[in-house]
Amino acid sequence: MIALDTPALRVPRRTVRQTMTQVMLALVPGTLIYALLIDIRIVIQVAVTCLLVLLFEALCLMLRSRPLAPALSDGSAVLAGWLLALCLPPSLPLWQLCIGAALLITLGKHLFGGLGNNPFNPAMVAYA
Repeated sequence: MIALDTPALRVPRRTVRQTMTQVMLALVPGTLIYALLIDIRIVIQVAVTCLLVLLFEALCLMLRSRPLAPALSDGSAVLAGWLLALCLPPSLPLWQLCIGAALLITLGKHLFGGLGNNPFNPAMVAYA
């Protein structure tokens, strides 16, 4: 029987921020190909959606009397916004994008208690 505490089997623990950063780095090539082959407006849509979700995240955290810095800097909201932007058509009006970002944060994330407590992917909640 192999001992589970051997150095070869130890997996380094990553923070939420490190994991979200790795996923976002993995999204860069696909987003760039999307922009080059389909529509360049997706880059603007991703940027706007990420800013909107940060705004709604800060608003929800203030309403829940939670500290802003840890939740805004972990990258989970930005990643969810990025995924939502990739699911929506680049021609979507800004007001609909704003509604999607608000639903992503409020219904998809904070309704269930925040990061790690949501049973559904927040970006897909907003998309649905």
